[in-house]
Amino acid sequence: THIGKAKAIELGLVEESRISVIPTCVNFEVFKPFNLDTRKKKRLELNIDEEAIVFLYSGSVGTNYRTDLILKFFKNLQINHKNSVLVFLSHSEHAIINNEIQKSGVDIKHCRILSASYQEVGDNLMVGDVGLIMYDTGFSVIGRSPTKLGEYWASGLLCLSAKGIGDLDALISSYPNSGVLIESLTDDNDYAIGLEKILNMNKDVKKLRTYAFDYFALEKGSNAYLEIYTSLNSN
Repeated sequence: THIGKAKAIELGLVEESRISVIPTCVNFEVFKPFNLDTRKKKRLELNIDEEAIVFLYSGSVGTNYRTDLILKFFKNLQINHKNSVLVFLSHSEHAIINNEIQKSGVDIKHCRILSASYQEVGDNLMVGDVGLIMYDTGFSVIGRSPTKLGEYWASGLLCLSAKGIGDLDALISSYPNSGVLIESLTDDNDYAIGLEKILNMNKDVKKLRTYAFDYFALEKGSNAYLEIYTSLNSN
């Protein structure tokens, strides 16, 4: 991450000329453009109403991944949107997710838990309206480059997260109408403000995919690696 690079330089760990930033990349042959028919088909399979607002979390749960905060986002959403649905797309033990749902007080009937092969993830993401990213905040997360942000954008999802995770602050600011970052994870009013912003955001799925291409393209990452290897070889 760029913020990780800046911190490494600030701490005197490396010279600026000796460090590059290559974000984790997205394979756009797997994560295809948003398709309304795919969305309808997947929602039908999961028994989700076409008009429901769907929050989706893709990835692992447990340890630094804050399932409790994902559920807190959703509980706040349900205050005004009773028929909303939360989807977990994860290879983590479903029993762990079920336990977290039970502890949160969220009705399990409003949740869906599924696993998918890598080739199937993109189609499943299209079920959602908003993709969630949530880690424990702290020093270590400045080095995180969440691949799921590029995958969400590529599949037509806005991003909802907390501030202070890797380069998310800079990315969400640089790409208009791409997502919302919550100021504080302890202030319920900030949750309400964040939800209002993202639910009223002017979402353009084609533009979101353009954003993903611009920052997370696999070719861009591989070319950056090639430049590094070439410079090392010339030395």
